Amino acid sequence: MSRTVDRDGGDRRRTARQDRDRDAIVDRVVRSAVKATLDWFDEQATKAAPPPRPEVVDELTFSDVVRYFSDKHPNDPAVRAGALFCRPHPTGQMLFQVFLDDNDEPCADRSGVPYGRRVIARRLDPELAAKFTDTDVVIFR
Repeated sequence: MSRTVDRDGGDRRRTARQDRDRDAIVDRVVRSAVKATLDWFDEQATKAAPPPRPEVVDELTFSDVVRYFSDKHPNDPAVRAGALFCRPHPTGQMLFQVFLDDNDEPCADRSGVPYGRRVIARRLDPELAAKFTDTDVVIFR
């Protein structure tokens, strides 16, 4: 037997069976809530549009990158900086250009899509290539 205290402060004794029944109910409710939450996330994921295909350019220049940060700056007060990530790609370099908040985390719109773009560049101009000599991330403040 276990003891519980009623809302009015009274002492109430319960049997082991009552405890098991209560635990089974709580378990069903929790499982149902978790399932409903996961179903909701699945539904939201299927509503989201697939990410746009990356832009493909022959050459990406440092001035192209700076111009994008200036021209495409989102109207979001959380945006404080920008970042450019560079990864090898079979046809050149894959670059991710994103806008960052005060904590250097990517900023996103209300639907959760990060502000920015993906670019596949067959080559980088010398000025931009020099920024990636010993790193794969460049922060623009």
